[in-house]
Order: sequence, then structure tokens, then C-alpha cells
Amino acid sequence: MYPELWICTQKGLPENLIWNNKIKREEIARYGINVRDVQDIIETAIGGENITTTVEGRERYPVRVRYVRELRDNFDALKRIYVPGSAGQLIPITQVADIRYVMGPAMISSENALLRAYVLMNVRDRDPMSFVEEASRIVSEKLCYPMGALYSGTASLKIRSGQKKMKSIQDIRDTILMAGTRRIRPCMMTTATTFIGLMPILWSTGAEVAKPMAIPSIGGMAMAMVRVFIIPCLNAWRKERKFTKALKRDPAVAETGVIV
Repeated sequence: MYPELWICTQKGLPENLIWNNKIKREEIARYGINVRDVQDIIETAIGGENITTTVEGRERYPVRVRYVRELRDNFDALKRIYVPGSAGQLIPITQVADIRYVMGPAMISSENALLRAYVLMNVRDRDPMSFVEEASRIVSEKLCYPMGALYSGTASLKIRSGQKKMKSIQDIRDTILMAGTRRIRPCMMTTATTFIGLMPILWSTGAEVAKPMAIPSIGGMAMAMVRVFIIPCLNAWRKERKFTKALKRDPAVAETGVIV
């Protein structure tokens, strides 16, 4: 449907085999076992449990007990774990819980106390913002969400000025000016704090070792301040040349726009 679209990565979606267990509540009630007892045995066998802490000088290390890796990686062996009943009998864990491997997320991501799965995408030869707006409209019209599910099409979208379709040279200059004014403040703050912090070294006594290091650093900060004004101008000049060439090849560019 969208030949200009391809998926970069998927996160928060099923990717790996994970351990899953479903406790049979009727069975554990028959043997007088609590849900917590079964969960503790499974947790201790696979994840381990801290039983004590060793003190070595000022350092403390927890001591964790769990099954050896050969047993933890053996699914059939894990099925032979026994759970003690209320009368002292040993009950195989498969009688009180369904244990199996299922496909699950390699990494769990959440937002606003809800599980989140997101897909990172990119587009070719198209303005990303217009694609997101169109995709959000189609999804809201044709997709039925299950109870409690939400959709967001703009949360992780990052648009660079070079990906916007330009219809005139003035558009290019306005875009670069907007991006430059947003960037100049943090650059000036970083440069100014470094410059001010190094200036006392030049006039302090007993700083013969630090002065040779401070002088090139101050010079580099001064060049960084000049670069903030030069690079946007060079970028505008380059993009204006590309737009002029595209306009000569196709005059319709002034109406449809072009990515430069």
C-alpha cells in the first residue's frame, strides 16, 4: 500500500521464548497448597533466592541459591520439580501448574502504566509528517482496537529540516533560520560556560601546566561560536543551488515541492 515505507525495527513485540506457568487453583486447593508456595518454588529454582549476605570488610555480597544451569536449561528436568503438600507429600509441579515456553517480549516497555509496543519506520521520497497524518487517519478509521489498547502515530517521529519539501528559496531560508535559532541557544550556553570556566587559568599564578591546555580549548570554543553562524549559511547556499537545479529541470517543483 505504501511502497515508500519500510520498517526499521520493532520493539516491545514477541521476539524470544520465555518461561510461562499457569497455576491450577483447583488442584492446589485439593492438596492444601498456597499460590505463593508454588510461585516461590518456581522463582527459587529458575531465578534464585537470596538466603544470606556475606560481609567482607566494608563490602557486602548477597548469596543466591538456584538450580545449576544444566537443570535450568533442561525443560524436561524442570517438570520434575516437586512441591510439598500440606500433609508432607511431594507433588510434581506439573500436577499443580501448566508450565511451558511461549513467545514473549525480549524487552518489556511501558508508558502510563500500560504495556507499549512500537514500530520504528522510515519513508522514501515523501514528507514524513504528511505520511504520519495520513496513516493516523486510516488507522483510526479502519482499525478496531481491543479493550484498553491505544494508538499513537507521532510519539517517536523525528523530522529533520532536510526531509521537508521545499517550494521556494524562501522556504529553505525560513526552515534553516528556524532550525538555527533553536540550536544557537544551547550551543552558546555550552560554549560560554566552558569559556568562562577556562579564563581564570590564563591569569592565575602557578598554573603553568594548565595554561597550554586552556589556550587551545578557548580557541576551539571561539571557533565553535563562529561555526554556529557559518554552517547554516553554507547549508542554505547548498540547498538553494539544489533547488534551483531541480526547478530548471521541472518547473512544477514550485507547486509540488522537492526534498533538498
